[in-house]
Formats: sequence, C-alpha cells, structure tokens
Amino acid sequence: MSFLKKAVYTLIWSFLLFASTSSFAQKPASGEQLQIEAKQKIQNFAQTLKASLTSAVKAGGLEAGVEVCSKQAPAIANSLSTDGWQVSRISLKPRNPANTPSAWQQTVLERFEAQKAEGKPVADLVFKTQDKSTFSLIKAIPTGEICLKCHGSAIAPEVRQTIKRYYPKDQATGFTVGDIRGAFVVEKAR
Repeated sequence: MSFLKKAVYTLIWSFLLFASTSSFAQKPASGEQLQIEAKQKIQNFAQTLKASLTSAVKAGGLEAGVEVCSKQAPAIANSLSTDGWQVSRISLKPRNPANTPSAWQQTVLERFEAQKAEGKPVADLVFKTQDKSTFSLIKAIPTGEICLKCHGSAIAPEVRQTIKRYYPKDQATGFTVGDIRGAFVVEKAR
C-alpha cells in the first residue's frame, strides 16, 4: 500500500473513531435534571423509611420502630447512593453521630431555622448549590405529630431506654410539631 493510501486510510479511521466516541459521549446532566433526580432520591428515602417504621411500630411498638430506624435508615441511604449519588440525613441535634452536619451544612440548617422563624413553612425549605465538581441539594425534614413519640419531650420510659441502647449519644429529643428535625442531603460529583 502506498504512503498516500496509508495516510488517507489512517485519517479516515481516526475521524470515524473520534466521531463515534464523541457522539456517544455522555453529556453532564443539567442542573435542572440533577435537581429532579435529587428530589426523587429524597422522596424515595422518606417513603421507604416511613413504610419501614410504620410496619415495625404496628408489629412491635415504638421500641421496634427505634430498632428498625437504627438499621434501616443507613441501609436505605446506602441503597439510594448509586450512580455517583450520595444520600444522607443531617441534624443540628443528631440521634446518630454519623448524621452530624459538616460546617457548611450546619450553616444551611441554621439558615433554615432563620427562614422558619420568618414564617416560611419547613416543608418548603430547600437549598441547592452546584459548582464544577459537585451538585448538592438539602431539604428540611419537618417534625410531625407522630415523630414526637420518639423525638418530643414526653417520651415513654421504655422507648427512651430503647433509644439509649441504640443511640447512646442521642440529642434528637425536645422537638415540637413543625420544628426542623434535620434535613436530607443528596450530592453528586459532576
């Protein structure tokens, strides 16, 4: 084969290879798409945890609910932490020390508290940020009436004892309906 034919042949193959890889290259998800995915992860986490807790409490009372929460909440977060996503919960008063916020997350939670004090509904408190490397969404978790049985001020002694057994460093009590119990955190490296 002549030099010219080899050069043309190489050029054509190089072009085809470049065209095929660039046309199939995955474009980074838009901020809007990431937000939709993050909110879906939060909804799945909340619904799955609520269903697990409801089932456990019906079957074995609040003590069973505490046990299930201690095991299922981290497992649910792990199961949703796929495809580059990291899903977790944080709180200014964590029950589990693993849910202690980072410095910037603490600032977001404090900002949520200020917004709540100004009258903004807790369910509407969402913070989103993204830079070249990471997309993050934090959504406040409002305290409901049922939450008070394990997170309020009047916790039954047997429930308090179970909480202490599973969470010896518990700080997550004393809440009232409408308080910010914590927040869901969903992050993805870009």
